[in-house]
Amino acid sequence: MQDQQCRHSSLQRKGGSLRDAGDAVQFAEVSLVLSDCLNLGIGHARHTIYMNDGPGLTSRSHTATGPWPRLWAPRIRPSPLFTLHIVCMGNLCRSPMAAALFHARVPAGRCSVVSSGLAAQPGRALDPRVAAVLEKHGVPALTYAARMFDPAMLGPDDLVLAMQRRHLQALRALVPEARARMHLLGRWRRSQEIDDPIAGTQDDIEKTFTLIEHCVSQWCEHDRRLSA
Repeated sequence: MQDQQCRHSSLQRKGGSLRDAGDAVQFAEVSLVLSDCLNLGIGHARHTIYMNDGPGLTSRSHTATGPWPRLWAPRIRPSPLFTLHIVCMGNLCRSPMAAALFHARVPAGRCSVVSSGLAAQPGRALDPRVAAVLEKHGVPALTYAARMFDPAMLGPDDLVLAMQRRHLQALRALVPEARARMHLLGRWRRSQEIDDPIAGTQDDIEKTFTLIEHCVSQWCEHDRRLSA
């Protein structure tokens, strides 16, 4: 009787959807191999889980002996698939704002977000006016110290977004093999450039934040890797 119940249970699970602590885990296949269903403490099992966690499916398999393994495995989040590089000139104003907005908007685990500058002075602190604008809009500022853009840090699937055409041209000259993955942040606003407000007023910083926020939203709408 126990043997029949176990086999019936495995058939019900195949292709189904299970939940653990309210977190949905999608199963494309769950296969059970039973050596002794009469004594579940002795039996062994193997299950293969295909989890829809971001773009593509990730497989996890598990084999156990002795106590029957929990079929409702905790969700395992894969490491980020790519890095989103936001680049401006000094890495003090525009790129940190954009990086903070992307970090707040993109679902966790999709990518890592970093900002840098083509002529940054490494270690410089974030412009305090930028920090004030981010706080005003409830956007957490990332742990920050200005850094130079490093071509060696560019991965094969990374995306690079620049503020102005001259930045884009410089980036494509530095890493020509990645030019197809380099774009303007304002690409979806008719390739609008985002000027540097660092020499302007607090109001200029605020206007730049609003423009960058629109650009970030449009990138999240157009690139499925960044969308919820």
